Amino acid sequence: MASADLVLPSYNRSKMWTREYRPTLADILECEQLNKCFTIFMERVLASDLWYCFQKLNHFCTLDENDSGPRLYAAQALHKEHISPSSEYAIHTDYAIQLSFEAIASMTVKSYCEKSISRAMEAAKVAVMSEILRDSLPRFFDSPEYLDFVLHRPDTEEEARKRRKLAEWFGEVVSGPLQRTEILVW
Repeated sequence: MASADLVLPSYNRSKMWTREYRPTLADILECEQLNKCFTIFMERVLASDLWYCFQKLNHFCTLDENDSGPRLYAAQALHKEHISPSSEYAIHTDYAIQLSFEAIASMTVKSYCEKSISRAMEAAKVAVMSEILRDSLPRFFDSPEYLDFVLHRPDTEEEARKRRKLAEWFGEVVSGPLQRTEILVW
């Protein structure tokens, strides 16, 4: 599986995020406000290295596969900053991943091997993502940052339009979460 093929499930519940209906990791990456909220949480619990490493791994997937220079330099920078056990912002990874990145660190543009870099980046991304899903995400949903986000989240454009239409219809300002309720009469 190529690194660009890794797809995170998304349930598209952005209009209903509450303490019960929680966003996925893909939703956190897509929503700018939620991404900022999660970043603040990760910095508070001293796990920002893991989050920044995951964002760099996602950025690597956007680089052109035909241009070996930037991909090699990005992989080497990731090794230097996060994967190497001696780096300042080291994250815990398997020994096999560390060995793969040690080989990447010694590569030059002439000895560049796309398959080995893609495999190493994919393995690192899966390891980091599982660590976030297993450890950080459940704690985030119980955090004051997420509660504050749910309670004070600004309306999307669609919600703002619906709120404006309801205010025009009822003649008063509509506050609180919008919810459609239908009454069925038999």
